[in-house]
Amino acid sequence: MEFRFANKVIVFVFLLFSLSSCGSVREDMKLKTFLECQMAAVNLGKKVAIMNISRKMTKYINENNIKDFARRIVFLRDEIKEDYRLYDMKLKGQLIIYSGIYNSSDCIDIHEQKKIEVPFMWKIAYFFRFLM
Repeated sequence: MEFRFANKVIVFVFLLFSLSSCGSVREDMKLKTFLECQMAAVNLGKKVAIMNISRKMTKYINENNIKDFARRIVFLRDEIKEDYRLYDMKLKGQLIIYSGIYNSSDCIDIHEQKKIEVPFMWKIAYFFRFLM
């Protein structure tokens, strides 16, 4: 019985240390949102949106004194690609996903541009994106 309790304590301390060394979860979620929007804008060729997103992301990083953000950004970009399964998709599938991300309310608040018009079939494909 003591052995199990000791193992649980060790695992808990390890997880606590791991989470604290990676930065706050809230910071990572905010950075991830910025990166999703930035990746969408870059892949869709939206120059004004890219500048707006970059400006806001830089301001956020500076205001919150986020350290080691370059390493975290690389990790989060890979996580985004895995979340949306972008590694497995052809270009058209990626553009469908990026257009959905770009038109999301979170991204519109960040890039301050109008939604882009996408073909109706792309909207349906975005809705069923995890079946692709």
